[in-house]
Amino acid sequence: SAINDFLIDKDKEVLAASVSQLRIKPEQQELVVAWILEHGYSETLQKGRQSAFALLELLDRGVFEGVAVQAPMSKCMGRLADLQLDCPQAKEYFSFLLEEADKRGTTRAVFEGFAKLLT
Repeated sequence: SAINDFLIDKDKEVLAASVSQLRIKPEQQELVVAWILEHGYSETLQKGRQSAFALLELLDRGVFEGVAVQAPMSKCMGRLADLQLDCPQAKEYFSFLLEEADKRGTTRAVFEGFAKLLT
């Protein structure tokens, strides 16, 4: 998949173009976002960071709509304590994702409010 390829070669242009060509419908975007988030918190921190960058690039480039992030992020934040039992790095992954999103003007609003759930 384009996302897996990005995790290997980290080419932002290829990621955006490849995922755009898939023409993922808005109602399916939530499922893809949920997969990216799961991949991010369940992998090593280095791979998790690449997943975070992939998600942010897709949002920045308008490939995914910001609204597609809300439900999957809410679900993850709501069960963060449970996630950390199996994936101790989950909190660090979400902290990294939110910090990176905060640095980007285009994705900052998408993730507003989630940082307070990490405390």
